[in-house]
Amino acid sequence: MNQLLDLAVEAHGGLERWRAIERLEVSLSCSDFSFLRMKGYPEDLPNITARIKMRRPVVSIRPYTSVDGCGHFTPDRVWIDDDKGYVLNQRIEPRASFAGHALETPWDQLQLLYFVSYGLWNYFNTPFFLIQPGFEVREIEPHEENGEIWRCSHIARPGGHSPGGAKVFTLISAYTPVGQGGTANKIRQGNGTGLLSDWGSSRASQVETAESGRKNYPTL
Repeated sequence: MNQLLDLAVEAHGGLERWRAIERLEVSLSCSDFSFLRMKGYPEDLPNITARIKMRRPVVSIRPYTSVDGCGHFTPDRVWIDDDKGYVLNQRIEPRASFAGHALETPWDQLQLLYFVSYGLWNYFNTPFFLIQPGFEVREIEPHEENGEIWRCSHIARPGGHSPGGAKVFTLISAYTPVGQGGTANKIRQGNGTGLLSDWGSSRASQVETAESGRKNYPTL
């Protein structure tokens, strides 16, 4: 494993700890996103609970579209059901529904569900999912921000979304404040053109471990 990626994994609790977790249950609000407003959702997604599988991209979000509604995501299907399990709406191969979209193209509820769900899965599995086969990781020039030096990795997954066939983004995985020499438990993601978000303080409200199914409440 790449040395900087190994540092990021250890700073976030270590690989063995991640492998012991089957599922996260996270309470959060997706708010103040101008991007979602542009897509037709000025109310964002306040006060939701997401259940996230750690080894497979499977996510459920409740409430969704109604008090008793629940949105479900897998890469090849998204659907919304009620509290009795009745499917209200669904889409097979949801990624294909974005074909031909421009930045300002509005989304329907299933497209929003797809976007938010895969985003949550990636965010809460970073940096651990990057150790899987198929990712190319190499350290690049450091990034300086507010007097801090951040070590950076360039990460590509062949066959991804970009024109060259590789999904490419930058992982800014640990920083060393000038003159201090340490590293901090922080991680950021960017797309090569600028930082997007800071996930160093993400908190899981509930964790289910693989060994016993018991639940506890750590900071991840």
